[in-house]
Amino acid sequence: MGRRGVAVLASIAALLAVMVAVALVFLFMSDPAPAAGPEVPSASPSTADPAPVVEAVLEPTVPFGGDCTRLLTTAQLNELLGEGWTERGGPVLPDIQHTTLGTLGGMECEWFPEESSSSETLVLSLGVIVLPAAQVPADFAAAYAEVKCDPAYDVAGCRFSRQVGDYWLMTRVYFWSDDIPAELLVNAADGVAATVGDGFDGVAADRQETWMTLPDCETLSTSMRLEEFLGTGYGNGYWEGSAQPESIMLDATGVGLNCPWVSVDGSAPGGKTFISGANVSACGSWAWESIAAMDGAVPVSVAGTVGAVTFDVGNDRVWLFATDGVNVIHLHNAAANDLIPIAERLLETLAG
Repeated sequence: MGRRGVAVLASIAALLAVMVAVALVFLFMSDPAPAAGPEVPSASPSTADPAPVVEAVLEPTVPFGGDCTRLLTTAQLNELLGEGWTERGGPVLPDIQHTTLGTLGGMECEWFPEESSSSETLVLSLGVIVLPAAQVPADFAAAYAEVKCDPAYDVAGCRFSRQVGDYWLMTRVYFWSDDIPAELLVNAADGVAATVGDGFDGVAADRQETWMTLPDCETLSTSMRLEEFLGTGYGNGYWEGSAQPESIMLDATGVGLNCPWVSVDGSAPGGKTFISGANVSACGSWAWESIAAMDGAVPVSVAGTVGAVTFDVGNDRVWLFATDGVNVIHLHNAAANDLIPIAERLLETLAG
């Protein structure tokens, strides 16, 4: 091979070397392809659990079905009042305050010492109210967190309250004496707390739009134009005595209303005298069946109601109860033909 052939071969060898070098550079500079792994499904946004639906409580639960032995036992009452005590029996007339307490998930009981014992101790009665603590106005609970006494016509009434877990209780003693029965009140509260324990089962009804909105008594009587029925000389308030704390508490909840009326100056139509009044129990219709079924109930027609009855209380006077299907009203101590138009005006006014 001549010198020219050798030169050609050398050029070809050099070119091949360059190509190999370039290939190696690309080989080492390039990342190897990742090994194929199992396909991971893409995460889908999680669906939030729906918020639980809380159903409204349309009808209350009266604690213990209204059984007073679940508050104080026979042995406890013997210790507190002495043997021979009696429990207030079934009411001769419906008690609208009990209906309002029931709407709030509460109840009331009362016991009376034997007459001979009463003359010695001067205790006339022992009462207990229990309610879900959330239903009690805070200022009222604070006012009776210590023994407190209030006038009650010609006797005295003292009360003591406390919260126990999720319920509140208040004891009450009516008595004739200058000595405040503080020990009896506290001991009775201790007894109720021990008996009830953690078994309180009262549940209040939840307020609905169909419940009456209750104004104060002055506003109500003005809106009703009450002078058309009771005369221009009528007044809001009691003829004697004053509102009892339980009534004031229920008014403050917005579920009950107690409005006493007096007209004694002869300005009422026909010169009649009225020592009367009205009570309203918002949502009280849950108790209507038992009210209307009581002995002595006489059905009457009252516009704007789905039911109305009267109870004769003597001297040509009646108590009138009526319901619009949701709420219950009570008017008392007048002739039926006087109370029915007042009841109709009351319902019309509260319906707005």
